[in-house]
Amino acid sequence: MHGHLTAIAVYALTEEASVQDKDNFYNQFSALISATPPHDQLVVLGDFNVCDPDLVSGQTGFESVVGLYGVGNVNDNTQIFRKMCSSRGLAILGSWFKPI
Repeated sequence: MHGHLTAIAVYALTEEASVQDKDNFYNQFSALISATPPHDQLVVLGDFNVCDPDLVSGQTGFESVVGLYGVGNVNDNTQIFRKMCSSRGLAILGSWFKPI
């Protein structure tokens, strides 16, 4: 096995940020992920300012990205984040584990 662990720490824009600022953020974030060597294990940690709702009904089209657990209501940041994760083959792991 070869490669390294690449960890990216992120604090994303809040819901109140402009669409242009959010687009710029996610374009930069996506470019950073693209720059990760293909043999590296990638871990992304941070606060993406999204709501992970009860995803039983809200995960359609994102089954490989989100699990069945979460709280809150879907907001614009949730949709943007899900789409970005889906396009990059990433999973939102916090939604895969039942809260205690």
